[in-house]
Amino acid sequence: MALILPRLALPHLQVAEALAALGAPASRDALAELLGAAHDETTRELEAVLEAPADHALVWPDGTEKLRMAGPLRQGWDGPLGLDAPLEELLAGTTSDELRGMLAALGVKPPGTKPQRLATLVEHHSDPGQIASVVAKAPAAARELLERRAEAAPGEPAQFIMFGHPIGSGAPDRLAPPACRLVPPGRNAVRRRDP
Repeated sequence: MALILPRLALPHLQVAEALAALGAPASRDALAELLGAAHDETTRELEAVLEAPADHALVWPDGTEKLRMAGPLRQGWDGPLGLDAPLEELLAGTTSDELRGMLAALGVKPPGTKPQRLATLVEHHSDPGQIASVVAKAPAAARELLERRAEAAPGEPAQFIMFGHPIGSGAPDRLAPPACRLVPPGRNAVRRRDP
C-alpha cells in the first residue's frame, strides 16, 4: 500500500476517500451522487478516475454493481470527508435493550428485534430534520459542542473534552486526570497521556 499510494493522483485519492466515506461496498450511483457527477461527461470522468485504483486492486467492482475497497486503503482515513464511521458500525456492539432505550428517549416506538431497532435508529438519524430537533432540545453546552463539531473543517485538530468543557475553552487544564484525556466526540476510547 505504501508503495502504491504515492503514485496515485489527487483525483484518485479523492474518489477513494469518498468511497470510504460511503462505506464500501457502495454503488457507483451513490459515489457519483456524492461527488456531484450527474452528467454524462462527469460520469465518464469518474469512470476514468476509478481505473487507476482498480489497476492496483485498491477499488474494484464486485459483479453486483457495487464497488469494493481494499481494507488497508479504507484505513487510510480516520474520518473520511470529516465523517465518523457509519452509525451501524458505531452501534454494532450495542445491546437490543440499549437500542430500545435510545429509541424510547427519542420518542420512537421501538420495534421487536435488535436488527429492526438498529434500522429504525439509523432511519431516524438519517433525517436532518429529526437530528435538528434532537439538537434543539439538547442542553446548551451539548448544543454548542455539537455545533462546534459540525463546523470544524476536515483535518482540523479535534477538540478534547474534560469535565464537560472543551480544552482551550477556559476550563482549567490542571483539573484533568494526569493519566488520560477524553477523546473527541464520536469516538469510544480513552487516549492515554504519558507523564
